[in-house]
Amino acid sequence: MLNLNEQFADAIRVLQALETTYHLLPPAHADLAKAIEHPKFDMDGVQQLYSSAKQLEQLGNELKKSE
Repeated sequence: MLNLNEQFADAIRVLQALETTYHLLPPAHADLAKAIEHPKFDMDGVQQLYSSAKQLEQLGNELKKSE
């Protein structure tokens, strides 16, 4: 039972990280479009998306280790 709860908690963390990443995609794409027109544009949305993707990678690696 305890193992099932840990797996559920891991799954919830991954789903939350995926949701966060999904919501960061539109602002990141908008930043890229603006950067094409204005090369000095600050691409904060892209940086946030990258950070979220790195977090997803870390969660995936942790899940692989626990299997």
